[in-house]
Amino acid sequence: MKKVVLLSVMLTTFFNVSMAQDVELFKGYVGIKMGPVFPLGRDISKSCGIGAQFDFNFGYLFSESFGITALVFGTAFPVTGSSATIGLSGLMIGPLWSKASESGKVEFDIKPTIGYGRGIIISGGETSSSSTTFVAGIGTSVRWNCWRRVSLSANVDCFYGSPDSINLSSLSVSVGAHYRLR
Repeated sequence: MKKVVLLSVMLTTFFNVSMAQDVELFKGYVGIKMGPVFPLGRDISKSCGIGAQFDFNFGYLFSESFGITALVFGTAFPVTGSSATIGLSGLMIGPLWSKASESGKVEFDIKPTIGYGRGIIISGGETSSSSTTFVAGIGTSVRWNCWRRVSLSANVDCFYGSPDSINLSSLSVSVGAHYRLR
């Protein structure tokens, strides 16, 4: 119990000190993020395990809170009991809503997106199936502007894509690093 209290006090103190620093606001970011992805689609949740997701993302604010976001992503799920992999990759774009703390040190983003995706099945090192699909998603991010030009993020993204009537919906929990743009 003492460890939990001590850790809580240390984190609160660190957060308050970091929030008190003056940080100039930037209009956008370019970054990468990666983490585990969990299958949600009825078709793949029965036959696939936890996978991995990697993406490049971009955000730019036109005003204090509203802007545009885009991402190029790739998701891969191992098929249980097989050497095959099912994946979904694509390009998505959409609006960006962002709210910064008073100091600008922490920013919270909401990003609904739509785009184009490609579902693939790789078996034995070769692509055995591939088809295109409409992809939709929504994501949230908490970005900590830890250095003048660099921010770190914690992200939760939900994607929907259904190539060849196979529901490849997924939930991704990731961490990222971003270069901040003026």
